[in-house]
Amino acid sequence: MPLPSFFAAAQISPLRTLRNACGLLTVLVASCTTAPRMPTAVPVANTSAVDAPASSEPARVPIANAAATFDAAWTTIRDQHYDPTLNGVDWIAVRDELRVRAMEAESDDELREVINDMLSRLGQSHFAIIPADAVRAKTASAAAVETVRAPQGLASGSSSSTIVATSADAPHSRTAGVLGLDVVVVGSIALVTHVSANSPAALEGVTPGWTVERVRGVSIAEAIAPMQEASQRMQQADSNESRKLRYEMAALASSMLLVSVDEAIRIEFKLPDDSTIVKDLRGVSASLGVTQFGNLPPMTVEVEQSRMEWGTDAAASAPTTIGIVRFNIWMPAASQALDQAVDALRDCDGIVIDLRANPGGVGAMAMGLAGHFLKKPRSLGTMSMRDTTLEFNTNPRRVTTSGEITKPYARPLAILVDSRSASTSEVFAGGMQSLKRARIFGEITAGMALPAHAVELPNGDVLLHAIANFTRPDGTVLEGIGVIPDESISIDSAAIAASTSRDPVLDAACSWISACTAAARIPATASAPTP
Repeated sequence: MPLPSFFAAAQISPLRTLRNACGLLTVLVASCTTAPRMPTAVPVANTSAVDAPASSEPARVPIANAAATFDAAWTTIRDQHYDPTLNGVDWIAVRDELRVRAMEAESDDELREVINDMLSRLGQSHFAIIPADAVRAKTASAAAVETVRAPQGLASGSSSSTIVATSADAPHSRTAGVLGLDVVVVGSIALVTHVSANSPAALEGVTPGWTVERVRGVSIAEAIAPMQEASQRMQQADSNESRKLRYEMAALASSMLLVSVDEAIRIEFKLPDDSTIVKDLRGVSASLGVTQFGNLPPMTVEVEQSRMEWGTDAAASAPTTIGIVRFNIWMPAASQALDQAVDALRDCDGIVIDLRANPGGVGAMAMGLAGHFLKKPRSLGTMSMRDTTLEFNTNPRRVTTSGEITKPYARPLAILVDSRSASTSEVFAGGMQSLKRARIFGEITAGMALPAHAVELPNGDVLLHAIANFTRPDGTVLEGIGVIPDESISIDSAAIAASTSRDPVLDAACSWISACTAAARIPATASAPTP
């Protein structure tokens, strides 16, 4: 069946560009500058009109600023790409091939298609066009998939709580809504893997292990079918291109669940016993609202903090207390909430940082969060630009958010990742793994970790473009490779059903923390097991 127009558009422009752009975001900062309006004087081939025979078809009317916009994008990348050879691409030849098409574009969508074609020639992440309407968007409805989804936080008063940000970077809008559930694509199904406590999904009884069949009457399986078929044709399932395609399938499934506040959507679920159930879920405000950074689109921000008891230590007959911090994006609006979450969990035997489905954000935040867990300044990696380098040095946290003297957290730290963990999430996880400060659980990450800027083009669109490469402390690159977990764990319906917490990745992390805790409790005269 034909898909509604907003899904067709999502597969071509908003989803691919926005999820790769505002989804992957920027590892360092989003520049608030404007791209050059005119390129440096260079010879341009084949730009003159060509005589053509008369036609009965109406004449094409190019849009204004098409050439200037194309030229600005082309010149920005030529001058600011971290590699002077532009990854080995003949950039002048690319311009000569595509500039005529850009000048003939009759709509902004046609122009974006040409520029995205140009950007794809580089074969790297963090190159995309973000439509001007997306940057100005204030809501995330079915027809406007411009805002990154965020899970609903836990309500105060329960054993867990959501910490509300009070930073100077206050959310500018609360019109984007959340449902409180996360889905991953497994084969051709969209599997519910996380439901936030007291969220609309939780209050309606939705649980991990259910499958989302239809949203607003549209089949998710049919929506992702073209990408699923392309994925099956790939010979190497773990190749970079295959991972990117799976990332986009997950993004499309998630985009179908985007809502605005008070918007009700009908979702058809399939239960583990193959029966179906229909739920009408209504979007609520994200606990940290909506924030906007630089030229990037508005994004919802959520931080969830909880704690749980795991097993019983045979030596001390005491359970292991584990703190869990989950957040959806690395944005300044979440910074204070993250600090408060870690401070609230310092008495736990171990802490889990859940970065699954976290597409990245402002890279400097990785240094801040890492400072909670490192006793002395260490580098998470090196950002290499065309003319200079920058170390991502951490700053150990020795004062809590309430002003009390403290020490960096020294107990076991686990980090959860999946194929949707990208950009700053990879910088943090990869750096902490290289420093041997954390153990990584889950799936290989997206391998999309180039620091980038976002600049406005003459037509109002925003160009996201990489300006640096990033290497881990051990010298390995993240781009195209990703972070390889210490314990690889795949999720499917059977794994969720067999899981103690209905989250097999979290189970593995908790078991490791419990083993470390048990070993630490054994008297020094006894031989401690290796976790």
